[in-house]
Amino acid sequence: MMIDRLRYKVYLSLLTSLAIVVHTMESSFPTPFPWLRFGLSNIITLAVIVLFGLKAGMTVTLLKITIGTLLMGTFLTPSFFLAFSGGIASTLVLALAHSIFSPWLSVVGISILGAYTHTLVQVLVAYFILIKHFQVFLLLPFFLTFSLITGFISGLGANYLVKYLREVPNIKTLSELK
Repeated sequence: MMIDRLRYKVYLSLLTSLAIVVHTMESSFPTPFPWLRFGLSNIITLAVIVLFGLKAGMTVTLLKITIGTLLMGTFLTPSFFLAFSGGIASTLVLALAHSIFSPWLSVVGISILGAYTHTLVQVLVAYFILIKHFQVFLLLPFFLTFSLITGFISGLGANYLVKYLREVPNIKTLSELK
């Protein structure tokens, strides 16, 4: 049992490190608008939720945002608070959707729900804390369309990653430790 706990912590640490690297590297990708990100590190977060549950997924989310923004020099800036609020909300929705709807909803569908949640929460936080102009909501159709695309891509990636990780020895027994 002690070895299983250690193995769980090692896998979670490795996946968290990978999420931090992807999150940080993604900020250097060119995007059509500075505030749009593909959210590729959510592939790892969703895979962790599917394999290990909410607590592990929230750990990955909090660490990737905190450490990633420290590395990028944006810690405690508006972009940090947008990422932090969207990340927490979407991780909660991902875990809830997975625990309730996983027999009927694929990992891709769950990912799209998480992407929509992330976007909606970020727009609400931007409205209430930063912008305070109702016109920000006029951008929602554009943002939600982008979220549909990125949520679909992240869901495909997470589905592949989960299938791959389930083939790793002892992952199945580790998921019982969540």
